[in-house]
Amino acid sequence: MMRYKEEKEAKKEAFRKYLESSGVVDTVTKGSLISSSFSFLVGGFLPSFHIHHLLFPQLLWVAGLAVALVALYEQDEKPSSALEFIQQKLGGPSLCEYEKLQAEMSDLQLKYNELLATHQVTVKELEEVKVSHTMAATNTTSAANTTASEIANGDVPKDDG
Repeated sequence: MMRYKEEKEAKKEAFRKYLESSGVVDTVTKGSLISSSFSFLVGGFLPSFHIHHLLFPQLLWVAGLAVALVALYEQDEKPSSALEFIQQKLGGPSLCEYEKLQAEMSDLQLKYNELLATHQVTVKELEEVKVSHTMAATNTTSAANTTASEIANGDVPKDDG
């Protein structure tokens, strides 16, 4: 009986060290701090939210993490990347998928920046066209008004025809 407890404790300790060395402990700790800070901020800005609205998603995340950690603990051969194993169990992308998504996001950001620059140039050109159109309309109106005032004063230009 005593030997079984010692083996079980040794297995737990080895698993804890595995989690620490693979970065799981740091990632989970930092993630929890970030999410609790976010909940505090959102709660401060949205006082109509009740605390259970903020805690429920965290409780689901913790429950999912617990399931993933148990599955990892029960693996006879530990995966080389504990973080990737946990991400897959939680439904997140694999490292390869994540890198592809990052590359796609970078490409889309470049395209967005190009489209934004094109849009800004087009808006500037449109403003220039509006200004020139307004000036042309003002000149035409001014010429028409001059002719009308000449007619009203009897200064009608005579047709030599």
